[in-house]
Amino acid sequence: DLRTQYAQRGREVLFEALLQWSAGAQDHGALKALAERLGIPANTLTIEMRRWRQRLRDQVRSELRALCADEGAFAADWAAIGLVL
Repeated sequence: DLRTQYAQRGREVLFEALLQWSAGAQDHGALKALAERLGIPANTLTIEMRRWRQRLRDQVRSELRALCADEGAFAADWAAIGLVL
Protein backbone atom coordinates (compact mmCIF):
# COMPACT_ATOMS: atom_id res chain seq x y z
CA ASP A 1 0.00 0.00 0.00
CA LEU A 2 0.96 3.65 -0.29
CA ARG A 3 1.82 4.05 3.39
CA THR A 4 4.21 1.09 3.16
CA GLN A 5 5.88 2.52 0.06
CA TYR A 6 6.61 5.77 1.89
CA ALA A 7 7.77 3.92 5.01
CA GLN A 8 10.20 1.81 2.99
CA ARG A 9 11.83 5.03 1.81
CA GLY A 10 11.90 6.53 5.31
CA ARG A 11 9.26 9.12 4.42
CA GLU A 12 6.52 8.30 6.94
CA VAL A 13 6.38 11.89 8.19
CA LEU A 14 5.83 13.18 4.66
CA PHE A 15 3.11 10.59 4.05
CA GLU A 16 1.25 11.55 7.23
CA ALA A 17 1.54 15.26 6.40
CA LEU A 18 0.18 14.73 2.88
CA LEU A 19 -2.62 12.53 4.19
CA GLN A 20 -3.70 15.19 6.68
CA TRP A 21 -3.34 17.91 4.04
CA SER A 22 -5.63 16.11 1.63
CA ALA A 23 -8.31 15.53 4.27
CA GLY A 24 -9.19 19.15 4.95
CA ALA A 25 -9.54 22.62 3.54
CA GLN A 26 -6.38 24.67 3.72
CA ASP A 27 -6.11 28.36 4.40
CA HIS A 28 -3.79 30.79 2.66
CA GLY A 29 -0.19 30.19 3.67
CA ALA A 30 -0.79 26.64 4.92
CA LEU A 31 1.40 25.11 2.22
CA LYS A 32 4.32 27.32 3.17
CA ALA A 33 3.83 26.55 6.86
CA LEU A 34 3.71 22.81 6.19
CA ALA A 35 6.84 23.00 4.04
CA GLU A 36 8.65 24.86 6.82
CA ARG A 37 7.52 22.27 9.39
CA LEU A 38 8.82 19.47 7.14
CA GLY A 39 12.03 21.37 6.42
CA ILE A 40 11.62 21.40 2.64
CA PRO A 41 11.05 24.18 0.09
CA ALA A 42 7.39 24.94 -0.71
CA ASN A 43 7.88 24.14 -4.40
CA THR A 44 9.32 20.73 -3.47
CA LEU A 45 6.28 20.09 -1.30
CA THR A 46 4.00 21.05 -4.20
CA ILE A 47 5.73 18.46 -6.39
CA GLU A 48 5.52 15.85 -3.63
CA MET A 49 1.79 16.55 -3.28
CA ARG A 50 1.21 16.11 -6.98
CA ARG A 51 3.13 12.79 -6.97
CA TRP A 52 1.29 11.63 -3.85
CA ARG A 53 -2.11 12.35 -5.42
CA GLN A 54 -1.11 10.42 -8.56
CA ARG A 55 0.10 7.46 -6.52
CA LEU A 56 -3.09 7.51 -4.46
CA ARG A 57 -5.22 7.70 -7.61
CA ASP A 58 -3.30 4.76 -9.11
CA GLN A 59 -3.74 2.70 -5.96
CA VAL A 60 -7.48 3.40 -5.78
CA ARG A 61 -7.85 2.49 -9.46
CA SER A 62 -5.96 -0.75 -8.91
CA GLU A 63 -8.03 -1.70 -5.86
CA LEU A 64 -11.28 -0.87 -7.65
CA ARG A 65 -10.26 -2.86 -10.72
CA ALA A 66 -9.59 -5.89 -8.51
CA LEU A 67 -13.07 -5.60 -7.00
CA CYS A 68 -14.98 -5.25 -10.27
CA ALA A 69 -16.28 -8.23 -12.22
CA ASP A 70 -15.23 -6.85 -15.60
CA GLU A 71 -13.80 -3.81 -17.35
CA GLY A 72 -17.25 -2.36 -18.02
CA ALA A 73 -18.14 -2.39 -14.33
CA PHE A 74 -14.78 -0.84 -13.51
CA ALA A 75 -15.26 1.95 -16.05
CA ALA A 76 -18.74 2.74 -14.72
CA ASP A 77 -17.62 2.71 -11.08
CA TRP A 78 -14.52 4.82 -11.81
CA ALA A 79 -16.65 7.37 -13.65
CA ALA A 80 -19.04 7.51 -10.67
CA ILE A 81 -16.14 8.11 -8.30
CA GLY A 82 -14.90 10.88 -10.57
CA LEU A 83 -18.25 12.63 -10.32
CA VAL A 84 -18.17 12.54 -6.55
CA LEU A 85 -14.63 13.79 -6.22
